[in-house]
Amino acid sequence: MGAETAQLQRLTDEQVNARLSAYNSDGSLDRDIALLRDKAGDLIETHVRDQFGKEAAEHASVHYSSRVDAGWIQNIAEYGRRIFQDQASVPSYIAARGRLKSAIVDDMFDRFADDTDTRCVPAPDDDRDRHHSRAGCLARGHRRRRCARPRERPV
Repeated sequence: MGAETAQLQRLTDEQVNARLSAYNSDGSLDRDIALLRDKAGDLIETHVRDQFGKEAAEHASVHYSSRVDAGWIQNIAEYGRRIFQDQASVPSYIAARGRLKSAIVDDMFDRFADDTDTRCVPAPDDDRDRHHSRAGCLARGHRRRRCARPRERPV
């Protein structure tokens, strides 16, 4: 049985507007999501379906095809309400999301390994020992500017 959710309300307009301002004030998140959907939407949907099921994959498909607006922000907040309602373990959920992201990014590196227009390579002034977000590289359109070193695969 799920937890009581009466105290979990939708975000206020002020909270939504603050998030929109932080995430998408110049429309860059909309552009990033469109690029990610166009380049790797099928990978995302496949991995979400494999790890979380058909319903979650359908939600992900809607998420990556929607504009970043008040409804989009409320849908993100709904994840937290569902985790609470289902009394799911937050650490377990975060770990599962981490595995999901790693699998998607690994497949993106494989897909774009030979695509010099899409893949990311370290810029000459990057500190090659510093860790860069591999997931954020393609998603943020950092074409040929920065990314993590390719992950070494076990033999």
